[in-house]
This record gives sequence, structure tokens and C-alpha cells, in this order.
Amino acid sequence: LLEAARNLSGGDLLTQTLRYMVVDCGGGTVDVTVHDLDRESMTIAEIHQPTGGAWGGTYVDDKVKKMIEGIIGDEIAKKLTTDDWLECMRVNVQETKEKMGGSVERVSLKLTHAFIKAVEDTGRNVAHLFRGVHGMKYNEKNGHIVIESHVLSTCFEEPLKCITDHVVGLLQEIGSIQCVLVVG
Repeated sequence: LLEAARNLSGGDLLTQTLRYMVVDCGGGTVDVTVHDLDRESMTIAEIHQPTGGAWGGTYVDDKVKKMIEGIIGDEIAKKLTTDDWLECMRVNVQETKEKMGGSVERVSLKLTHAFIKAVEDTGRNVAHLFRGVHGMKYNEKNGHIVIESHVLSTCFEEPLKCITDHVVGLLQEIGSIQCVLVVG
């Protein structure tokens, strides 16, 4: 940011001050800050107190979990612990969240033994539960649920809307800025 501020010519900015916003998309929250960078003295001043909301990566995880719970039903979902869910989503969903909008066509969730057992204890099997579900299927060979990216992307819609609405509202309150940094 400092390098960018130094390189901007006078015609790029109306003042010597660079007003910028940082949108930090973390695991649990999205935090937004707005500062002014004085290009001459290279000092930073906070323009608005930090704001944000619980729209981070865990919000997306919860959406994925609810989508799967809608397929497997309450009886099975209640038998699964938080650790069972975390193990299913830990690696593959995180990697997919980082690559969404890119080349990811599908995500594969490895089901835990406890997940498969919870289904089987009800007299059903996982393949049957996912049969006919649009954009999802169960691979019996490796014990994975395969979710197509267009289905998984629906889990991002609500948190993205929350983030967008928040940033737009903040911009309406503080006025224009010259730079937005999205991190996380």
C-alpha cells in the first residue's frame, strides 16, 4: 500500500491523501476498516471504526452443513458430532473456498466412519440418500460425497450479499475511497 501511494501521480488523486478500505475475510468474521494514508508524511489515520459481521468462512461451512443435513435428515444429523462435520469439511471445503470462481468444478467430501455408521444405523445407505440429488452424488468406492461447483456456489450467495451490502452501506456513509484491499 505504501509503495502504491508513493507511485501515484498527482493526477491520480485529488489530494495527497489516499483513502483506502481493507476487507479482511477471515474464518469466522469479515472485518472492514477505512483509513487515510498521508502520502507526504506516510502517516495513517483511522476514518471509521472497524466494522463487519459473522460472514467469514465458517458461515459458508454452516451453509454446506445445512445443505447436507437437508438431504440426510434430522434423525441422522443429530447423531453426528461437531468433530464429524469438521472432519468431513476441513480440507476439501477449505481448499474449494479459496479457489471458488476459478477452475474448481467440484468438491469431494470424505465421509467419516461415524457419518456412514449414523446413516446405516437407520437402515439406509448413503448412496440411496444422495441418489437423484441435483449436483451431488455419493462415490461408494472412496466414501466421498461429490458436490458440483454450481451447487456449492449457492452456499456463498448469502455471505457475499451480506459483505456487499455492508461495504456499500459503509461507502455511502464515508464517501469515496481510492483503494480497496481484500485479504484473507
